[in-house]
Amino acid sequence: MAGRGRAGVRVGSVRGIEIRAQWSLLIVFVLLASSLATGFIPSFVDGVSAIGAWGGGIVGAVCFLASLLAHELSHSLVARRKGVGVRSITLWILGGIAHLEGDAPDAHAELRIALAGPLMSLALAAGFGASAVALDSLDSLDGASGATGATAIAVAVTGWLAMVNAMLAIFNLLPGAPLDGGRVLRAWLWRRSGDRLGSQRRAARAGRGLAYLLIGLGVVEFAFGGGFPGLWLALIGWFVLSAASAEELDAILRAELGSITVRDVMSRDPVTVPSTIAVQQLIDGLVLQHRSAYPVVDAGVLVGLVTLSHVRRLPPERRAATTVAAIMTPRDECRLVSPDDKIVDVLAAAGGPMRLLVVDDDRLVGIVTPTDVARLVETTRVVAMR
Repeated sequence: MAGRGRAGVRVGSVRGIEIRAQWSLLIVFVLLASSLATGFIPSFVDGVSAIGAWGGGIVGAVCFLASLLAHELSHSLVARRKGVGVRSITLWILGGIAHLEGDAPDAHAELRIALAGPLMSLALAAGFGASAVALDSLDSLDGASGATGATAIAVAVTGWLAMVNAMLAIFNLLPGAPLDGGRVLRAWLWRRSGDRLGSQRRAARAGRGLAYLLIGLGVVEFAFGGGFPGLWLALIGWFVLSAASAEELDAILRAELGSITVRDVMSRDPVTVPSTIAVQQLIDGLVLQHRSAYPVVDAGVLVGLVTLSHVRRLPPERRAATTVAAIMTPRDECRLVSPDDKIVDVLAAAGGPMRLLVVDDDRLVGIVTPTDVARLVETTRVVAMR
């Protein structure tokens, strides 16, 4: 899937794309390895040892997570070729998300980006399937290893990987946002109508319908003794529902906010502090300002941003001897925007609401906080529902 945002712990990068993982991924890994080791592999390999089964289970779980990463990398690399920036990829309990910076330039590019992931999963399914057939033929010819040998375990694991990658591709092609099939539907509607935001809303509504179906099926399966798989299906449906609702709201806001600039939203002439004052001075002097972020300016030059979160992380006994310069976020790590930038483009590139420092000819003229954005969004939602 492709989306926006940022979460998880950084685990590396591929071709400059940051790879992040949420802790919930450990749950997936343990569940997959355990399921393979105690259920799937023993059912296909007679007399397999516990060490062999768990070894195969761990390898299979690792390969599945690598398959998820390959799926999301396919989205990301195609998006880059189509001129869409890619911030990162996050793997989590329900799969993976490629965080894109903005939208595809046209319907054709949207279609190519959407199909890249499922096509990679189908290619992996074919590759693992071919490997399973080849290994099975080898095992049949080499009777020395027998049905309980490493080759037999490899046949079971590669066959399972072929099956789950094919299922991943099919599920992702279901026609509803935020699934890849929803992106395909959006691209098709966009190409027919020429209305990108209208197509996004229709694809999101299809996603909500699909979500209700998944939740319903999951509840029915659980009620009739399906147990954990039913709950899992309902959980996936809930995620699709929340993501589809967010997609629809995003389309509504983009339509309503299309002409609004940063200048219209920002708080002008924000209170600033020098980098040389002690943190305790910052607390004593600004505690009544009722603000949570302060641009740091030295001799008229913006050098960074200090927030109450920075202050909280510093032990109280060190605040008198520590300067703001030691705890602030440096300017080159802050998000700088122009007052004439469109607010929807800025938020899309930022991955959501965050503190934005507004500069004009290298001069600080304002700040946009999550509170400013929340106020704008709420007002826009009220106006859109008239």
